[in-house]
Amino acid sequence: MTIDELNAKHEVKFKEKTGMTVDEWLLNKYKTITPFELIKAYYFATKDEETLVKDLQDLGLNNGVINALLEYIFVLNGKGFVQSLVLDMGKNWVKNDILTVERAIKFMKEQDRKKLNESPER
Repeated sequence: MTIDELNAKHEVKFKEKTGMTVDEWLLNKYKTITPFELIKAYYFATKDEETLVKDLQDLGLNNGVINALLEYIFVLNGKGFVQSLVLDMGKNWVKNDILTVERAIKFMKEQDRKKLNESPER
């Protein structure tokens, strides 16, 4: 079974269970919670994270896109948020016109595909 076939099978099971595709579920999640709620889901939010969110908002990112960015970085890093890394990625998203949750989800999927294609196991 290929990765694409496995993903399609997972998508069907996910939709049967939730009534939504994975993308619809992510879109809903990112648009309905605040960045602070997302941060608290991963670990204790401090004043630094509050400042980080405000800095990302100052870049022109809305809360949904900030949520996508924070979760993407947390999944990549697995330990927390390095403020300089998050701000650099936020600037990169603005530069590359990743200003909607839909575009953020598309970008994250593209990055995942690139990683899979670059994997030495392939």
